[in-house]
Amino acid sequence: HVNAKLYWNDFERSWNKVDGFIDGPTLQSVLASPSSFALEYGLITGNLNSDDSDSQRIEVTNNNRNFESRGAQLTATWQGQLGDISHETVAGIRFHNDEVIRDHMPRAYRMSGGQLVWDGLARPPKVRNKAKTDAWAFYLSESLTWNRLTLNLGVRHENIKSDLEDFNADVTRSGSQSFTSPGVGIFWQLTDSIGLLAGVYRGYSPAGPGNDEVDPEKSINYEYGARLSTDNMRMEVVGFFSDYKNLLGRCRVSDAACVAGQEFNGGGVEVAGLEVTGTARIPISMGLALTADLTYTYTESAFQSTFLSQFSQWRLVKRGDELPYLPRHVGQLRVGLSSPRWDVTAVIKFQEKMREEPGRGPTSNGLHTDGYITMDLVGTWNLSEATSLQLITQNITDEAAIVSHRPFGARPNRPRSLIGRIKHRF
Repeated sequence: HVNAKLYWNDFERSWNKVDGFIDGPTLQSVLASPSSFALEYGLITGNLNSDDSDSQRIEVTNNNRNFESRGAQLTATWQGQLGDISHETVAGIRFHNDEVIRDHMPRAYRMSGGQLVWDGLARPPKVRNKAKTDAWAFYLSESLTWNRLTLNLGVRHENIKSDLEDFNADVTRSGSQSFTSPGVGIFWQLTDSIGLLAGVYRGYSPAGPGNDEVDPEKSINYEYGARLSTDNMRMEVVGFFSDYKNLLGRCRVSDAACVAGQEFNGGGVEVAGLEVTGTARIPISMGLALTADLTYTYTESAFQSTFLSQFSQWRLVKRGDELPYLPRHVGQLRVGLSSPRWDVTAVIKFQEKMREEPGRGPTSNGLHTDGYITMDLVGTWNLSEATSLQLITQNITDEAAIVSHRPFGARPNRPRSLIGRIKHRF
């Protein structure tokens, strides 16, 4: 059969963000060491008043952006039999276009009596650009099944052309990239309830629009594991290993000492771990059933070289250092009671403390987030087949934890929140 899709998305976003001082230290520096920047800390907390110098004027930037994406995709599928082997062939082609327009306008404010007062001066835009990308993708996959053995073969090729117009600098940069990503996977249904799987795939992450100064990110990814399926339960245990040849880091507006959109190479990185997923449904009586879902991931990582980077999330990296923002242990457990008309589910989420800068040894030795365990409670009432009511209490115990020190100092997790929702399917 043949399947054709057209898609289009338009999204606008604009928000104000404190960016520090017009002519002074970065906000990261002030919040990291308030005693060293007592004047600036007093200004941002409203305890001191600004004078008329730019070094004491607080900068607030309106990050105005418009995103558009559109494209078309055509997929064809053939199924057949070759003797004792059944096969399925899938071929596809897709054209994708996207663009983003950024117009980040700053304003300067004086602190006066604990209030921000605009100085009335028009400031030049910090970021004003337009990035555009056209991409053609082609893929072909073949699935061959013989008795209890299934072999999956696939390949994808993509051509990317991009432009970046920097209106502030009055320059336009263009770039083009192409790559081919093959992959192979195998699954063996060892018994009626146990199956074994393995696969190897090539990964690719292109550089940003108009960026020819960094190399694209490439990786070889391996997976291997087992599946267990019974009438009421399904579980999967999968090990993974990824060998990155050229890790990419991308500067955001919240990163210090770099330009938004600027990219950096992090060299070789190895990531390995184990993922466990499981689901169970146990009938009780009168249409009631006990349900449970578990996801858990253990991850290790290591840079494969020593280097000094301008990227604020890396800085000085030593061979063997772990990646930042990659927790070793993270998971979620959902336990619920369901019926045809209603269900109640408790969701327990946990995450170990994680690094916010490269390092090794105990995570607490460097900048890091807190570990935490939170619980949500979700109740759903089905008014009809199409309409349902839902009441959600997130972080029901109001657990408080630091989940990041970026962009500007410690940030907490979401406090206890109550959400009401009505769903209707047309």
